[in-house]
Amino acid sequence: MHHIRNIDRFNQNINFSTFPACATDLDGLIHAKGKCWLWLEAKVEGFGLPQGQEIMAKDLVRSLGQTAPAFFAVAHHDTRASEDITGDNLLVSKVYASAPWTKGKVFEHIYTQRPTWTNFASDVLLVTGGNRILHLDKANFCNGGEPGDIMAALDGYLWRAMGNQKLMQEYADLEFVDREDMSEELWAFVNSFGFADGPGDNIVQMFDGLVFHNWVANRHLLT
Repeated sequence: MHHIRNIDRFNQNINFSTFPACATDLDGLIHAKGKCWLWLEAKVEGFGLPQGQEIMAKDLVRSLGQTAPAFFAVAHHDTRASEDITGDNLLVSKVYASAPWTKGKVFEHIYTQRPTWTNFASDVLLVTGGNRILHLDKANFCNGGEPGDIMAALDGYLWRAMGNQKLMQEYADLEFVDREDMSEELWAFVNSFGFADGPGDNIVQMFDGLVFHNWVANRHLLT
């Protein structure tokens, strides 16, 4: 807690009932300017987002995701009230995400194998290029992997994408990034990157963020 200057003020309650309209608080925000927005809402195990907070989460990532990748993570813990909630005992259960290249669409992903908040946030910062603000001494990349593992994976994705310009261009020409708008050949190509652990929307989201966006940013290297 060394970065909090006044613990008593930090723990002081805000009485929302005195506000002129309904209000809510969020538990954390990481902003790497121009690179990404990343919100955290921490809940005790067994509790989810209230409907109003869920609507707000989707609106946040939809609006700010037009300028930079935006993620709203819901994470759970089972700590005692006397214990600190940390990046290592918070497990990310659900993420809402949007980005400029998703054209206003918000993706929702529910984790079956939940990463810690530390791992999740570290990887988001690394993938989006926001690593200049990353505390490397505290990061535990890729659920136990070594720093650099994810960069090696991104390099592999990029070279595979560059090796199939025809299908990458076909993907770029899609009006919507939905499974039903893809040819069978393109869908097989998207699946070949190994993002099939989650539901269909997550496959497209992962391909869009880790492959397509990477390809758009670097395809000039071919010319």
